[in-house]
Amino acid sequence: MNATVRLRQLLAEAADESGIALSAEELDVLAERVTVKATQGMRSVLRLTPRLTDVLQGLAAGEQIPDTAARLFVSGDTVKTHRRLLYARLGASTGAHAVAIASTQGLLLPIGTATTSRRPARVLARKGGRS
Repeated sequence: MNATVRLRQLLAEAADESGIALSAEELDVLAERVTVKATQGMRSVLRLTPRLTDVLQGLAAGEQIPDTAARLFVSGDTVKTHRRLLYARLGASTGAHAVAIASTQGLLLPIGTATTSRRPARVLARKGGRS
């Protein structure tokens, strides 16, 4: 039984006990609104920094630590630290668990969406590139 259906049942019971007459349509609307608000509240609780979002996106794409490190221009140890922080923030024990939680909470960006990390301008300048 999904959360909205169970919530609808609870609302119907509460309305009956209180002597409030609600139609099936009104119960459906109330249950949906509460479910949406609860989901939005959960997303706001699980906010991730742009860097943790970058690491999460790599994890979801199946990147290995060296690949993520190269993409983000950091060391592998830094990626490991970010992953540990990500697991702790999401309450996950593995990478797959973190991706599953993030997916259900709407924290993953759509595939192909650019992440916020970019190569630092000072690195480009040293290599003779544009900043």
